[in-house]
Amino acid sequence: MSRVLLIVNTNATRHSARRQREVQQLLSAHHKLEVATTGHRGHATDLARDAAESGVDSVVVLGGDGTINEALNGLADTGVKLGLLPGGNTNVLARTLGIARRLDLATAQLLRGLQLNRSRSIGLGRLNDRWFAFCAGIGFDADVVASVEERVKMKHMYGDWFFAACALNTFFRGYDRLHPALTIEAPSRTIRNAHYALIFNSNPYTYIKGRPISPTPGASFERGLWAAAPLSMKATKTIGFLASALGKAKKFTDGPDVAMIEDSEAFTVTSDRPISYQVDGDYLGKLTRAELSWSPNLLEVVC
Repeated sequence: MSRVLLIVNTNATRHSARRQREVQQLLSAHHKLEVATTGHRGHATDLARDAAESGVDSVVVLGGDGTINEALNGLADTGVKLGLLPGGNTNVLARTLGIARRLDLATAQLLRGLQLNRSRSIGLGRLNDRWFAFCAGIGFDADVVASVEERVKMKHMYGDWFFAACALNTFFRGYDRLHPALTIEAPSRTIRNAHYALIFNSNPYTYIKGRPISPTPGASFERGLWAAAPLSMKATKTIGFLASALGKAKKFTDGPDVAMIEDSEAFTVTSDRPISYQVDGDYLGKLTRAELSWSPNLLEVVC
């Protein structure tokens, strides 16, 4: 019988005690199951790391992308498999990897993957000392994430609509759109006077009302990091920038308003003032320098 640790975030948007009990019953019927509940920020990292060191075969997370990110930071490069059960609002990583959005179907997929010892090896991005699976952001989008996280109840109640409201409020009232602060130095090019940076390790970037938002269709877990750096934050330019991701084009293109980096294994972002940053939709604070890197085949995900 394989050893499995189930990490549960009871504060996740879609968590319910009944569903958690059902998951535990199904897992314990086939595996030696241990259960741990997160109690504070960063707790899932410690739980996953300790589990890996103790010899568990798999760590399963019932939570959102933030809890999953914490757990993978404890499992990266250990060989211990990560199982994903959607408990958040968007569940970007799970959906990108083809895991069902409904918890009962996702649990069935997980049990089948564990039974067959089946997993997918994915590359991870790294921002300073933090691994990320699908995205990171420096500047504007991180400020939006921070604004959303300040009002968790509103996030749970209104979901994507509340995120959109926070984005509009940040754009028009909360972000310095007149003084671009970022310089991005990559082997292929140097980008100066960028307003913010979006970094991609996979595609899509996120989902809105179930629809994938795919601004960098070439990005994948196997190819290195992509980055988009807007050079203008005029309202008309920004609307066009966002429309390129939401509309028929469905992708960002390099040009006078947006500078792109593709398939990079390392680059540096510096800011002339402290600026917000996030990884996998989790706000982490402010920085003035970010070392970005990418490593292949660093995480085994049950699929």
